[in-house]
Amino acid sequence: MMAFSGNYKIDGILGTQPAIYEASNNLVYVNFGAPNLDSSIRLVETPTQGQQSAVMQMLDYITLITGVQFTTNSNAGAGSTITFTTADLPDDILGVTLPGLYSDYTIAIDTITYETTSDFSPGGVSYQVLLHEMGHALGLDHPFEGPYKLPEAEDNAANTLMSYTWSAAPRAYFSPYDLLALQWIYGSDGVGGTWGIDGSKGPQQAEYFAPITHTVHADAAQVSEGARTVTFTVTRSGNIGVPSTVTWSAGGSVDKWDFADSVMPSGIVSFAADQTERAITLALRDDTDVEDPETVVVTLGNVTGNGAMIGNANSDGVLVTDNEVLPTVSIIAPAPLVEGSDGAPRMLSFLVEREGNTSGSTEVFWSFEAFDTSADDFKDGALPTGGLLSFAPGEYQKRIDIGIAADSRVEPDESFGIRLAVTHLGNPGTVFAAGTILNDDNNSSFTIAAGEAAVAEGNSGQQAIVFTITRSGSAAQAVSVNWTRSGSLGSDDIVNGPASGTLGFAAGESSKTLSFDLLGDTRIERDEALTVTLTGTQGTGVGLGSARQATTTVTNDDGRYPVAIVAAQGSVAEGAAGAVKSHLFTLTRSGDLSEAASIPWSIGGTVDAKDFADGQLLAGNVNFAAGQASATITLTTAGDDLYEPDETLLVQLGQGDLLGAAPQAGSAGVTLLNDDDPDEFRISPLTPVVAEGSVIGAKTSFRFEVTRLGHVDQPPSVDYRVIGSGAYMAEASDFGSTMPAGTLKWAAGETRKTLLISVLQDTTVERDEGFSVLLSNGRGSAVSADHGTAAATIRSDELPGPRSVAGQADRFERVQVPGQKGEFALSYDPASHGTKVVDQVAGRAGTTTLKGVDVLQFASGDMLRIEPSLQQKQLLQLGQAMFGSEGLDSKLYGIGLVAIQDQGMPALASYAAGAFFGDADAHQMAGTVLAHLGIDAAALGGEPAWRATLDVLTGMFNGSADARGAALLTVLQVLGGLEGDATYGKAATAFNTSVGNEWLGEFAGDLATLVGVSQLDLVDLPRL
Repeated sequence: MMAFSGNYKIDGILGTQPAIYEASNNLVYVNFGAPNLDSSIRLVETPTQGQQSAVMQMLDYITLITGVQFTTNSNAGAGSTITFTTADLPDDILGVTLPGLYSDYTIAIDTITYETTSDFSPGGVSYQVLLHEMGHALGLDHPFEGPYKLPEAEDNAANTLMSYTWSAAPRAYFSPYDLLALQWIYGSDGVGGTWGIDGSKGPQQAEYFAPITHTVHADAAQVSEGARTVTFTVTRSGNIGVPSTVTWSAGGSVDKWDFADSVMPSGIVSFAADQTERAITLALRDDTDVEDPETVVVTLGNVTGNGAMIGNANSDGVLVTDNEVLPTVSIIAPAPLVEGSDGAPRMLSFLVEREGNTSGSTEVFWSFEAFDTSADDFKDGALPTGGLLSFAPGEYQKRIDIGIAADSRVEPDESFGIRLAVTHLGNPGTVFAAGTILNDDNNSSFTIAAGEAAVAEGNSGQQAIVFTITRSGSAAQAVSVNWTRSGSLGSDDIVNGPASGTLGFAAGESSKTLSFDLLGDTRIERDEALTVTLTGTQGTGVGLGSARQATTTVTNDDGRYPVAIVAAQGSVAEGAAGAVKSHLFTLTRSGDLSEAASIPWSIGGTVDAKDFADGQLLAGNVNFAAGQASATITLTTAGDDLYEPDETLLVQLGQGDLLGAAPQAGSAGVTLLNDDDPDEFRISPLTPVVAEGSVIGAKTSFRFEVTRLGHVDQPPSVDYRVIGSGAYMAEASDFGSTMPAGTLKWAAGETRKTLLISVLQDTTVERDEGFSVLLSNGRGSAVSADHGTAAATIRSDELPGPRSVAGQADRFERVQVPGQKGEFALSYDPASHGTKVVDQVAGRAGTTTLKGVDVLQFASGDMLRIEPSLQQKQLLQLGQAMFGSEGLDSKLYGIGLVAIQDQGMPALASYAAGAFFGDADAHQMAGTVLAHLGIDAAALGGEPAWRATLDVLTGMFNGSADARGAALLTVLQVLGGLEGDATYGKAATAFNTSVGNEWLGEFAGDLATLVGVSQLDLVDLPRL
């Protein structure tokens, strides 16, 4: 049963409800769960692991205060049980303690109504609510309830957490009245201990115990953050025979980022009985920030234990110094500034830079040192006074701007200085820099000019290159000018030429020269240059004029290395519109390849800009790297749909630095072949030859195709007409009454038409006839010059009857026939003793017998001498007698003609008789001749006639070779004339036919036969 103390601070918050002090022992079982509670309490859940950890941390603190022990082991034999749960509590209640419901004590915390109440961490709202509800379980009550009440002025959380009047921030520890009351109930040694309501000595007020004084002090006055820790010692004195606790927190000028865990440190120091000192060690963060030294202080807070009290609440401060290397601060001088004379001030800007760690702030003071300047040299007519530069963290550069006043005084150059003093978080680097004001108010100036703009280097010896330096304006004072030599001339091009120097001008002197000796050589090299530049002056009132630099070009006079160019393709079709073609040209250089070089190229030929793809350069340079012998140019041409002549794309090489176009190989071309059709009409026969037909009143049609090429997007027209053509021309009567004619009209996009030309059929025997269709008067497109006419042949299908053509004996006559030689069959005609000519092409010339006609000529120009001369005929007859029907070959024929020409026919006959029949007697010769001529008993009508003939010939051949030859000619001549004889007519006809066919088949077209025929005065008979 609760006993009151008589102290209103204690009695005002003692409760009368069952509490842990009434338990059978000092051990309390702690349970976490979701029990069935009152119906007004919803969403009951088991606390999370984080929430459970915070509850156990709170119970450890309560153990330090009261001595009551807590366990989560259900088998530990606890004297009482307490259950923690979370829920949605009614009426904005944050927490509630329910004695005797579900377990001895059930504490429910509302984690639903407010977002922050689910966090049970110390220092939060729910942690203070947990302490408040545990106060009820430990025997405390609200200060406004119970038999005794606290004064209203003291009813707040600063005195007791059992109050509903909270202080500014949630608390993580019991307040002073709570500690007094808990020590009254439990005496700091728990249930059944020495002190407390159920203790062996009963309860006592803490204020009546002997005091225990707690003090804190730092172990060192200063530490570096690099040490990573700082230590404080809490010491107690007085009644140290009992345990006590004291809360502490860190403060001072530090913040949470100065500590390793990024949290301001705090905690509880616990003393066991007779223990006098405890250490507090704070973990410092060793960062990379440059910062000022900071102070850390430990402050003691709430104490527990009988008689516990605070001596000095705050420790002495420990200075935490930075261990980072401070940034280096330097000043950078600006380039000299020309003061100007236009009245507008100019600015000389000095840069002040921090190098190194710039994470902190730095302060720098700058001061001005005048040197030889005065106030009127500066903006606003006053000397600069200096100032403070403040660098923010991360800032590394600032600028000091000094305004310079322009003037028109002729005066020396002037200078001044800026000096730095680092006043905060920085180390000095370069702390001084000078500024220079250049005088630009001159009464004289220097200029330079080259003696010659260009000189040829020559092949040997040396020559002078001269530059003249002139002083203009006042020459009253001695002054000097600096110069430097530059350019591409090497040390082997100049004799001991200095690279720079100074020319002094005495008072009154206005002009001087610089001379350099140039060496000639025979090397092929680039044009080179010698340049002299005036760089500065010394002396008052003198400056540089506008002509500060002069150059003489040394031209190479030793030729250039040749470059040849070839095209990969000689010609290529240009392509259609929208298509592109690439053309590769390869350049090859010879000579010294050790240097890089280039050569220009340009486009020539008949092409123009529109023939190239967009963006294609029409000129350029080809660059060769050192050691590179070949390079390429690729040009891209654009196709088109324009009919045009073939064009030539020519790449021409020019003269480069070291390179030139090779003789005979300095250009290469590609022919762009036109592949577009012209805008024209063409006509061609679809049926070039058609049989005329023989049905009176009917017509036969010829079909012609008329095509339109090129651009066909417009509707044009073209006229046509028919004319007779060929050897035998068609006439108007073949078509009706007039030759056909008309106009063909075309739709846009139409490319082909079929033209029908009709001829009348007839039964007239006639030759094949020709006609042509001519296009003319093209509108929208021209008529093709090569394909504007188409020919056709009306094939006669009425066969002509046999004909005969006779020539005159006193004329050399020719008949011409249509067609080729192979289209005709020629044979000897025994009836007429002429030549039968059969035209084997149906319907053309039929069969014609030529008698007394000397020459037959074909359309191809080939000729035959169809009527042999007497000697030619005798030669073939002689061959028949010697060789039979095979006759002569071409070799013997040629030999025979020569022999006749040289010796005459009788001599040839005598030679032949001797050669072929020399060993035979007259009878044998006669028999052989008859056999060769095909004369036997059957041919002569019986054996008696053959025997009689053999006897006659035997008598004729009985003599010398000359006699035999003459007799043989007589026999052959007589036999040829006996075609009408009753006995010898058949043999004579066969003999003449064999000779005639041999002539036509073998020798009528022989070269030897035709010699001189074309020069004869031929008389043409009508054509067949």
